Amino acid sequence: SVRLPESVTSIADEVFTSCSSLKEINWPSGVDNIGWHLFNGTALTEFTVPATVKLVESYAFMDCTQLEKVIFESRDTVVTGSQIFENTPLLTIYCWYDSSAQAATEFNMVPYVLFDAPADLPRYRIYTTVQGDGTLLAAPADSTGFEWVTVDVAAAPNSVLYDLYLFYYSYEEL
Repeated sequence: SVRLPESVTSIADEVFTSCSSLKEINWPSGVDNIGWHLFNGTALTEFTVPATVKLVESYAFMDCTQLEKVIFESRDTVVTGSQIFENTPLLTIYCWYDSSAQAATEFNMVPYVLFDAPADLPRYRIYTTVQGDGTLLAAPADSTGFEWVTVDVAAAPNSVLYDLYLFYYSYEEL
């Protein structure tokens, strides 16, 4: 665990890269940037991106294989570049609808929870992944049984909600 003093205002890129024993860190309110490769390969299990953070850069959480939860407190935090969440198999992101964080999770194919999802966003309980024909087997989120339905991915391109969880999937246009 790392305890940074509140007086810290800047943290260089890659400072914690491959610190495989780093499981927990506090974030000083004066640091407004999570830099390139900052937590790459650490053992973090949870991280809250405070509202004071304005920018999260490429590869920031890449290879954090134990990371289960990242919470974005602000809709305005800009998440740039690619592979920010690559190889984070346990991760779920908590973020705001139509935010930069949401776009990054979709790009990195990471499940996420939206704090303010529109009521008309389609919700499904997913039982299998996308099939070769571009459909997936699912049941409506309000379903209590195991009645299977086929959902055409064109009806909800790029994303499907699992109760409150949004999973990104890729597919080919038919």
